[in-house]
Amino acid sequence: WRKANKYEYRMQVLDTMTSEEKKKKKNISKIEAFDIFMQSETAEMLFNDEFVLWWNGPVYLAEMYEKEMISKK
Repeated sequence: WRKANKYEYRMQVLDTMTSEEKKKKKNISKIEAFDIFMQSETAEMLFNDEFVLWWNGPVYLAEMYEKEMISKK
């Protein structure tokens, strides 16, 4: 076990907050929203330092996720 650095912590908080946004919109459980989000390309990009998505807030990430889902239809 190692302590997360400030960037990792911010990314973890953002993925949780983004999942909360998804939960509200879709009326699903927190765990289900978190699992769905974590399987997305948006979540993968959040944890990739090249994209610097941790600078953005959860609403931005939730919208980005929704756009990802629309493009996959």
